[in-house]
Amino acid sequence: MSLARNIGNLPNGDDAPVYACRAWVNFNGLNSTATDSTPAITTSASSSPIRASGNITSVLDIGGSDAGVYTINFENNMPHVNYCALATHGDDTNIVQKSVAMVFDYQLGSISVSFEDVDAGGYDVEMVNLAIFC
Repeated sequence: MSLARNIGNLPNGDDAPVYACRAWVNFNGLNSTATDSTPAITTSASSSPIRASGNITSVLDIGGSDAGVYTINFENNMPHVNYCALATHGDDTNIVQKSVAMVFDYQLGSISVSFEDVDAGGYDVEMVNLAIFC
């Protein structure tokens, strides 16, 4: 049996179960050139805005009037759509103090995330982090 299947049996110093991250990605949301008619697709290639990832094949920047909206595609599907998705963001170029990351459109093979300034609407961010647990 693989380590992934045995992760719940790893010693962790207490009786709480251990659950593995099923997918994760860190990417630069400013490094894409999407338009309304041509979304930008980024992959794990060296020229990609994807800095590092696990179980991610690509990030789709929706672009156009939907600034700050990305769809992340999984290499291996999730076993169900009731997974937990955690998204964070950081940005050295735009100091936005009242912003929020929203995760939506939970699919077996993908998920979407958007970033919005509560006063000004959606915006692209420099540092996007997403982790999936189930």
